[in-house]
Amino acid sequence: MSIVTKAAVARSADGNFVVEKVTLDDLRDDEILVEVHACGICHMDIEAKKTMELPAILGHEGAGVVADIGRKVTSVKIGDRVVMGYGSCGNCIPCGHDQAYFCDRGWELTFGGGRLDGSATAIDAAGNSLRAAFFQQSSFARHAITLARSVVPISDSVPWHVAAAVPCGFLTGAGTAQNILAVGPDSSFLVRGVGAVGLGAVMAAKRAGCHNIVASDLRENRLQIARDFGATATVHAIETDFDDWRRKEFPRGFTHIFDTTGNAKVFQNSIENLATGGEMAYAILPAPMEEFSFKPFQLFVKCANLRSVSFGSASPRTLVPKMLQWWAEGDFPIESVIGTFDFDAIDQAADAGHSGTVVKPVLLMR
Repeated sequence: MSIVTKAAVARSADGNFVVEKVTLDDLRDDEILVEVHACGICHMDIEAKKTMELPAILGHEGAGVVADIGRKVTSVKIGDRVVMGYGSCGNCIPCGHDQAYFCDRGWELTFGGGRLDGSATAIDAAGNSLRAAFFQQSSFARHAITLARSVVPISDSVPWHVAAAVPCGFLTGAGTAQNILAVGPDSSFLVRGVGAVGLGAVMAAKRAGCHNIVASDLRENRLQIARDFGATATVHAIETDFDDWRRKEFPRGFTHIFDTTGNAKVFQNSIENLATGGEMAYAILPAPMEEFSFKPFQLFVKCANLRSVSFGSASPRTLVPKMLQWWAEGDFPIESVIGTFDFDAIDQAADAGHSGTVVKPVLLMR
């Protein structure tokens, strides 16, 4: 049965979100309806206004209560508390090997604006189709349709604002440190840019027993947060000559580097600061939709590896409960970096995240 709800609709790339009534489609057999209680705001939500076809309902870090289920859904039931993860087709070879982060149709499911068959999940009050199913959830709304296989049940002890903070940025960072780079006690680990993604990597490296975790950023307050999350050293990207500092403190270079900045100079400089046999992962390219140049020679000289990141090669069903356990044990103090906003203040929340005044904005829907 279709349902009328309220959603924040992006109608122009540079304009504000418009909170308005929308109608959600009937559920398919493998879908569920979630009554959204909170939703994190990620950098990708802001960038998508410029890259996706509009009008669209964005939002991809939703948490809430299962309100209805499709006919073939058995993994969750009405009333369950869940976090919504990224979408996957469930049919390709990677999905069959529990590697949904490599889903063959992942890009289409994430940014296509609809179901895989092209159908819309939402229409506006005038009956016009909206580009929705963003990350197969579009959770900037009080209700969201998502795939049952994408959600993670959570306990009653987890506050909504904490649940909604973890499923993308922090998950990507923690997964990168844990799964892609496999940072360990003997690693020397450099994290460049300590927003939510970078802080997730710092925290996971600490949990892995890494003794040398260096965080670099432009903001002193972010560097202090990184120290609170487990960084053993911090470097201000403007006030310190990074190369001189590295040569004194880590003469070999770093065994592992994670670049989250999207800055071309930082990208190149990170390659040059790798140790022989080192490995670098990047969360975003300096010009993801355009050509940009860099010098790969040092990768060859050092027999180093360069890895791109897709959700930290992490399964939400595995890593989200683990991160929430770390939070419960006091090792993942994300509440100190969360700023909560009423749903109607979504533009204020987005601005706070984009400007960096808040590390993790979270919308409270109710």
